[in-house]
Amino acid sequence: MKLIPKTYYRMDRDKVSCREFKIINVPVNIELDTVEQAIRFLLKGKTFYLRHLSKYTVDKKSLCKDIFFTASSSYVCNLLKQTWSITIGQEVFRLAPAYFKKSDVEHHNKHIEKFTGFSSVHDLAYIKDYLQDVTNLKNVYRRTDDNNIYLEFESESDLFNACSSNIFIDKLKIKGIPRGTNWTDRDAFLESRCSKRRNPLPATPTCATASNRIPFFSSREKQVNSQNDLDKEILTHPWSPISKIRLLC
Repeated sequence: MKLIPKTYYRMDRDKVSCREFKIINVPVNIELDTVEQAIRFLLKGKTFYLRHLSKYTVDKKSLCKDIFFTASSSYVCNLLKQTWSITIGQEVFRLAPAYFKKSDVEHHNKHIEKFTGFSSVHDLAYIKDYLQDVTNLKNVYRRTDDNNIYLEFESESDLFNACSSNIFIDKLKIKGIPRGTNWTDRDAFLESRCSKRRNPLPATPTCATASNRIPFFSSREKQVNSQNDLDKEILTHPWSPISKIRLLC
């Protein structure tokens, strides 16, 4: 039997291992069975363990709680570390290692882009499902003070790729811009940060012009010149070995 070391972290009065994860701010009206189905779908049937209901703490102000579960293997653990959100029903919730503090979660807010084009009838699950494959988004959420949709990305390059062009879903035209940038400045931002520059075409080879010049030819010119030299050789010396080979071919 091989012993595998585990790292434990202290969270208030509890101790959590490196294989424990949490779904943050889940409303109390969402049944635990629904959460279990969402985790099972995310892990594609891999084994996990949910923490007992008696150990959950409910925030009385927001009526939300964090749901904890444990990964059964290193493979599942590594998969979850690369996953920032989980879809439960029609909503999307933040997913993080159980030992993450508020500052660790806020670090994921480094590369955020706001999108417009969706309406209020489009739920977050619908938006994430359609945009995840084409934008490499990590999380999606709404704010109560505007009508934009906010997407979190792992890197700046993923953010720039997502806003470099418009996205069309059915009859919707979706466009994005980094958070903190005004929509009126979008064209200027795309021109300066997201424009794709084409590499210049290579210059046509030319001959040198000095008295001791050595001519350089392209591969096409070399092929034509070689053919002309061969034809001259055949006409001048029809019985040479090269001419015989040429005639046999």
